[in-house]
Amino acid sequence: MTGRTGSQGSGTAVQELAYVVADVADLGAWRTFVERVLGAGLVDTPDGVTVRLDERAARLVLRRA
Repeated sequence: MTGRTGSQGSGTAVQELAYVVADVADLGAWRTFVERVLGAGLVDTPDGVTVRLDERAARLVLRRA
């Protein structure tokens, strides 16, 4: 996971998330969740799918486990 961090008080907090990669056993179930619950766009890749949640090309990358 990558992201920008900033100092808040005595700890460090994530301010912006770049992207998350997850290896999933049931890609079909994740596709259904992303489309029906999140209402996000999917792009097929050779290993799985990428999920577009905003202006970035992919915030979530789902790969077949």
